[in-house]
Amino acid sequence: IILAHDENFARLGMDPTSPLCNRTVRDLTFKELMSCPLKSGARPPLLFDVLRSAAAIGDHAKMIVEIKAGNTEAGPALARMFLRHPNLMDHVAVVMSFDAFIMHNFRREMAYVYEQLHTNQVLPPP
Repeated sequence: IILAHDENFARLGMDPTSPLCNRTVRDLTFKELMSCPLKSGARPPLLFDVLRSAAAIGDHAKMIVEIKAGNTEAGPALARMFLRHPNLMDHVAVVMSFDAFIMHNFRREMAYVYEQLHTNQVLPPP
């Protein structure tokens, strides 16, 4: 999961005229995203890396994760990440979206995650 506030990296990209920086983030492949350097010289951040950094800071470090309206892929991806790395949930204060459909589906996905973690059996989602 890539962290991006804007729809593209035109504002943050090292080369704002680059075709990669001007394409919608959701339309880029992972390889393309990682080859789009930002003005800071870094690559676009991954939620996984940010949450691992929060874990390294300490138990008090918590993030607010917003799923942008219309991004139906992010909720299931986030739930899968939590299923694979349940310790990262400790560093998320809240997951939010202004899209009720996304939040409804995310709640269902997370119910499955909690069920699997509680039974210690990780099975494919229904």
